[in-house]
This record gives sequence, C-alpha cells and structure tokens, in this order.
Amino acid sequence: MATENSAGLPFLQDDEACNPKETLLKKPAAVTLRANLVLAILYVPAILLYVFFYLHYFHFQSFKLQDQCIVSADVQSPVYKSGNIEFEKKKFLKDFRDSEFAGDPSPELDLAWHNLFEDNNVKVDKNDLDLAGLKSVQLANGGYIAQLNVFHELHCLKKIRHWIFKDYYVLPKNYTEAELKEWPAHINHCIDMLRESIMCLGDTSLVTFTWIGDGKHRTPTPWDRSSHKCVKWDSLTRWTKERSVNIETPGILLDEQGSLYPRNE
Repeated sequence: MATENSAGLPFLQDDEACNPKETLLKKPAAVTLRANLVLAILYVPAILLYVFFYLHYFHFQSFKLQDQCIVSADVQSPVYKSGNIEFEKKKFLKDFRDSEFAGDPSPELDLAWHNLFEDNNVKVDKNDLDLAGLKSVQLANGGYIAQLNVFHELHCLKKIRHWIFKDYYVLPKNYTEAELKEWPAHINHCIDMLRESIMCLGDTSLVTFTWIGDGKHRTPTPWDRSSHKCVKWDSLTRWTKERSVNIETPGILLDEQGSLYPRNE
C-alpha cells in the first residue's frame, strides 16, 4: 500500500519504481495506433522504392559483370592495360557488294586488305608475356615481338580468299610444286583456326528469318538484323600503331643465343 511523503505525495511500491523515460512515453492506445499507422504510411513506400532501385541496380550490375567477364577472357592481353580500347554496337553489312573487302580481285580491294596488316606486329614487354604465361622472340632494342590474334585470323581469311581466286593470286606466281602442295594444308589450318575462334567468342546475337522468293519457292531465310558488340577498330589500330615493329628491318631481332638476326657471316 502506498504511503505519503512530507509533501503529501504518495510513494510508489517497490515494484512500481519510477522510470521517467517510460512515464514520458506513455500515451493513450488510440494515439499510439495512429502514430504507427502514420509511420507505416511513410516507411512502406520508402521500402518499396528502395527495393525497386536495388533490383534495377542489381540488374544493371549483372550486365556490367557480363561485360567484365568478356574482358576478363582477354586479361592476358596488354591491350586492356591502356584503357583506351573502345566498344560499340553495330549492324553487319547485308550485301557483300557494299564491302571494300569483298568481290573479285582488284588493285583497290588488294590495297584495302593490305592496309589491315600495316601495324600488325607490335612490341610488348616481359611483364606482358609473364602475365599471359608466354614467351616470344626478343627485340635487339629491348622488349619482344608479338601480334594480336585478330591479325592472325585476318591473315587466315586473306589466305582463304587468295585460294578461292588462286588463278589470280597463286598460280601466276613462281611457286614450286612442293610449295603448291602446302597450300591446301595451310588453308585447312586456317579454316579450323577460324572455326575455333568463332566458337570461342560465340556471338549470341539473334539472327531472325525472312521470306525469300516467290510463290511455292518462298523459303524462310536467316537475315541478320541484330546489333553486335564490336571493338572500335580505330581504337585498336591506334594501340598497335603506337607499338608497331617492322620485323623485316635488319638487326632488329635476336636469335635464341641472343645474337643479332640475321647474322652477318
């Protein structure tokens, strides 16, 4: 039972020890319910908005990660150290007649192909080779000779093209019989190397179909309308041009013994 102090105020029982904080927070149940409803009205939309932006951010990051995975497949290439290689979305030509690289042999077409290889051999350093776990021929002035695989692929494509038009490119030259017999083996190497490269990169852009022909002879035909993710060729060739090396220059290479190649004997 409560007693009174000298001021006439009742004392609390021991189990009713005064807690000023709790006393201040005590409010009627109706007020507390209204406050909770207000908080719910304020917080629920905020939470939903947070979830919305989080999911969109995660969706964006997943595509960014895909791009990083594409690049990570080439992390052993020094190209990406520069940070200057750019990519773009582009649609492929529908008609080969619009291409400067296709058609019957001509001086203009040969020049277009020649220019593709102008700076294909480049100088790399030992760190580049170590990162890729590779070795190469050493340059006399330091560094090593290398080539981006895309130029090997283009070389093979050019070789196949020459074999298709062998009456123009191959047979008129003074190849020996043994050299001519090597051509089919080289072509087969190129075909299979390009097959491997195409399957390795695996362009997954959709190719849809369209109707070609008239009447009963109409057939659904693949028609590439998709945009493809491509390296900007100019950004790639800027990189190679800055590091290009002419390996035909006398005295620029070292042989396995560290002597100048070719040797002056």
